[in-house]
Amino acid sequence: MGEIDEKWKKLRDIPIPPEYSWIFKHFMQIWQGCEYDFAGNIIFTFRTVNDYVECMKVPLTVDDKKLLFKMKAWACNTIYEMKDKED
Repeated sequence: MGEIDEKWKKLRDIPIPPEYSWIFKHFMQIWQGCEYDFAGNIIFTFRTVNDYVECMKVPLTVDDKKLLFKMKAWACNTIYEMKDKED
């Protein structure tokens, strides 16, 4: 739908550089497994990431974890912008 209608352009998948596809895949798995607070905000914390690392036995470095939180900030900002334009 995003390819055809300009109204849905913002919902198009962003191109992921090949060198980031591994960490992006893990980010999406963590994000999809997150819980939400009463206000509807996603709960994506250091504990969430550490629980994922422990459960899935994924060897994330400190730099990988920092990148995950940058991705989280980008995702939250994008969601906020989309909701703000919706209202």
